[in-house]
Amino acid sequence: MGFEQDVVYRFRGVEVMNRDVAKLLVNVLSYGSINKASKAVGINYSRAWSIVRRVGLGLGGIGSVYRGGRFGGGVKLSSSVVDLLKRYLASYQRISFEKPSFSQMFLYYRGSHDIALEYLLRMLEERGFLVFSEFVGSFAGLASLSLGESDFAGIHIVDENLRPSNIRFVKKLGLENRVVVVRGYDRLQGFMARSSIGSLEDVAKSIATGVYTIALRPASTGTRMIFNVLLDQWIEKLGGKNVMRFVEGETHVDVANTIKSGVADIGLGIAYAAKLHNLKFAPVTWESFDFVFLAKSIDPTVIKIFSSILKDKDFQSFLESCEGYRIPKDIGEILAIT
Repeated sequence: MGFEQDVVYRFRGVEVMNRDVAKLLVNVLSYGSINKASKAVGINYSRAWSIVRRVGLGLGGIGSVYRGGRFGGGVKLSSSVVDLLKRYLASYQRISFEKPSFSQMFLYYRGSHDIALEYLLRMLEERGFLVFSEFVGSFAGLASLSLGESDFAGIHIVDENLRPSNIRFVKKLGLENRVVVVRGYDRLQGFMARSSIGSLEDVAKSIATGVYTIALRPASTGTRMIFNVLLDQWIEKLGGKNVMRFVEGETHVDVANTIKSGVADIGLGIAYAAKLHNLKFAPVTWESFDFVFLAKSIDPTVIKIFSSILKDKDFQSFLESCEGYRIPKDIGEILAIT
């Protein structure tokens, strides 16, 4: 006997999303037509229309629709409906550890946050992909890939000497035969503050002794690892106990906002976020921001498209316009895991 599992979303007790509904919506997005989508999934037009309409309940409608019966009709789903569909497909993938066969154009990103990455993901969607992203950090992103929950992650991991160590950690998790690593770009990390930043030694003393409240990314992030390396060095050099006070920000922009608003005195994050909020910036290290794809859930063609976007003049022009980014010679190339 074969068993099937499903994920169900309900709104006010009414079932609005399940595997069959998601399949219909994916086809609506693909064809831009409820009529064509209904034929693709094998149901009549009226039933398909009713299902799509039900999904829009509580979401401000389903989008721009004109009903044309069996001879036509078209639809552009609202951003709210598309977002619900993305969240559903992500939930399904995390629970079943695989994506539905009908949603191969859906890409689930769980990994580090980055401004340039957000631009890159938009370029993916412009090429017809349906992308859902969760910024959980480098380590949580790799863990998610290890479990088979997601499709790809952006990572920027360093060793105890602040040297790029992405490949090393991929191997440490035993992923070398399960993933494909694509070279991304370089990013500048450092301290940001409202006023001038003194020497790193002064910063270290002020943070470790609790004089400054520092804004940090969550523990599962590569940025937090950079700080932990620095903190260990400081404590060893300065001696004494660590009594630092800190707050967390989910993204680099959140960290910068926390400093700008006065909640924190200083923070560690990317140069771009500091410039965005007119904060002072003291560089600490350049890092490699690379991309790791789970081979079993991603068609090789998708990786080729992703690599081509990294090499695209539009994307590279965006990188060049952003503070604190560098374009390496091997951007977009597949890295050997040795």
